[in-house]
Amino acid sequence: MDKFLEASQEPQPECCLRELKSEIRFWDAAFSYDDQNPVLKSFHFTLQKGKRYLLKGSSGCGKTTVVNLLLRY
Repeated sequence: MDKFLEASQEPQPECCLRELKSEIRFWDAAFSYDDQNPVLKSFHFTLQKGKRYLLKGSSGCGKTTVVNLLLRY
């Protein structure tokens, strides 16, 4: 994590999210692959434009699911 936070942030081409004004927000989001096992419930998360974030947690807590939702998979 320290290596990630210390890495220099190089400008990225503006090929994606051109319409993003300031932030992406999940508020009280929920997601489930089936009816009995929710992966996310009451999930709150705000990403500010131009900042870097690290998702950290135990295996199976929903990190990949959050990224897939952000990417609209």
